[in-house]
Amino acid sequence: MAGEKILIVDDNSDAVTILTAILKKGGYAVSVARDGVEALRMATEKRPALILLDLMLPKMDGFEVCRRIRDDPALRDTIIFFLSAKGDTSSKTQAITLRVREYIIKPFTPQEILEKVQYHLSTPKPPDIFSLAFLVGLYSRLVQLGLWIRLRSLQKRPAINPFP
Repeated sequence: MAGEKILIVDDNSDAVTILTAILKKGGYAVSVARDGVEALRMATEKRPALILLDLMLPKMDGFEVCRRIRDDPALRDTIIFFLSAKGDTSSKTQAITLRVREYIIKPFTPQEILEKVQYHLSTPKPPDIFSLAFLVGLYSRLVQLGLWIRLRSLQKRPAINPFP
């Protein structure tokens, strides 16, 4: 949604300039941090709806910034996109475990950034698949589904005539 606060975390001035222009044109309020330590401070102060986080940063890398944000109860549900020139499987796997919503490989297109930002800011938060409430609900639905399938299979059987 336009007007939402977005924090850009990147030490590359060109990337910051491009991302800022794209997001401001989309109607978003943009803040910028140039290193990992500044990113944590600004995330705490500004409480952005979304963070575009480069992985290779001075003072603290993007993975550690993300870990600390996820450990902070006030920030843990913040939407995070990783921006990186690294497209290796290990980095992507680590991003998944940190509940990163998008892993965008540089170079990116303005349209790609804006569409993904708009989508994630307008879509409800996905369920936390590791929460007890989610797992109990899932189990309950699976039990109901199993009972429904069993009943349907019984209904499809031909009736047995007890008096041949």
